[in-house]
Amino acid sequence: MLIAQLAMMANAVIDTAMAGRLSAIDLAAVGIAASIMATVLMTLVSVLLALTPIIAHLHGAGKRAEIGREIHQGVWISLALALVAILLMIFPEPFLAITELQPAVETKVRAYLVASAWGVPAAFALRLFFGLSTGIGHPRPVIIFNLISLALKVPLNALFMYGLLDVPKMGASGCAVATSLDA
Repeated sequence: MLIAQLAMMANAVIDTAMAGRLSAIDLAAVGIAASIMATVLMTLVSVLLALTPIIAHLHGAGKRAEIGREIHQGVWISLALALVAILLMIFPEPFLAITELQPAVETKVRAYLVASAWGVPAAFALRLFFGLSTGIGHPRPVIIFNLISLALKVPLNALFMYGLLDVPKMGASGCAVATSLDA
């Protein structure tokens, strides 16, 4: 699990390092937007943290048929929470109201959050998979997914942030597109 957590943290470091090569405005936008995104996602995804011990308990008790029911309920909860997360990212006014951003930074923060909203369903699906995988004592698939994601992060960021291979240069929002695709 340590490897999975380190891979997720490395993604943020990569985003920051690559945004710093664009401009100070892009770097600020990535930092602020990523903070808003992390606040929204971690707050809402944390509801699903209860899934792992529930599944582990059912698995240990030999009640494997009931695990499916818990996952099914988790899917519905995830869909509702993902909708809330998407709305908060598309309409970030509650978060932006407490900042005094320059208009150029605010524009890039909004673009980043809208692009990030596309990856929200995948983030919730991954959390469900994480809960199931670790709950039944098989964390290796989660680690593999995180390592593959980490390996794809730099090329996807470069493609969308810097505009390689005839893809338009998107700057800070390109980082969010890469993250959404890599989720």
